[in-house]
Amino acid sequence: MHDVRPRTRDNVRPRRATPDDAAAVQRMVLRCSPASLYRRFLTVVPPDTAASMLATSLESDSVATWLAEVDREVVGIGATHMFRDGPAELSLLVEDGWQRRGIATALLPDLIEDARARHASHLWMTALGETLPIIRKLTNRCGASLQVSLSGGIAEITADLPAPRARRVARQANGTST
Repeated sequence: MHDVRPRTRDNVRPRRATPDDAAAVQRMVLRCSPASLYRRFLTVVPPDTAASMLATSLESDSVATWLAEVDREVVGIGATHMFRDGPAELSLLVEDGWQRRGIATALLPDLIEDARARHASHLWMTALGETLPIIRKLTNRCGASLQVSLSGGIAEITADLPAPRARRVARQANGTST
């Protein structure tokens, strides 16, 4: 059952996930619709399986996970999955009631910075072709240039890592973080 809280990005707090967040991640995934899970995994995945997979990935050295929280409740999850040959695959899942409210936009800068810090050569994503307008909007806000190929309704997106944002670079130089 969805609540009636205001759904704005003003009170969203992105932060790096830890293995201790597994239960909160599982609860968020279980609140997602089958359609949202399909858009994330590009196949039908039972909710319990999806929740378990994402919670387990919190312990992986090759995956860096970021959470979007509102009032200490996880409403979105994003990750960079590093590959040996250099690219970082980005993945996002936003709880249904929070979609189109800036959650992915709030997570994306930290995901990009994480990929850059881990020396990714570029970003890579797969998505349903119908979500391309949203992906373009997200990456344009971060200054990334896209190369897209579409086959069978699935888009494969490659993006150059955009230059660091001045504000984020200044925060890192001062020893502060998100």
